[in-house]
Amino acid sequence: MKAHNIMEDIVEKYLKEMILADKTVCKCESCYDKMIAEVLSNIPAKYVTSETGAIYAVIEQVRVEQSSVILKELVKIMKNLKPHSKT
Repeated sequence: MKAHNIMEDIVEKYLKEMILADKTVCKCESCYDKMIAEVLSNIPAKYVTSETGAIYAVIEQVRVEQSSVILKELVKIMKNLKPHSKT
């Protein structure tokens, strides 16, 4: 397995939950990708290289440790997301 930033998985999980709850946020692929990229740019990466069950323990530990940071970044980015017109 190649190195994988598990923060991507955790951020995506939180973002999916948050955009379901907030009907005002644009859900298009471009805005979704922009929000993911912006949050990942503002938090430390956590890489794993193994496919064993240990990954799940690491993911859960990181999710718990970083949840407030991730949620804070997501809220900030969602508030600052500029509406766009579809062409």
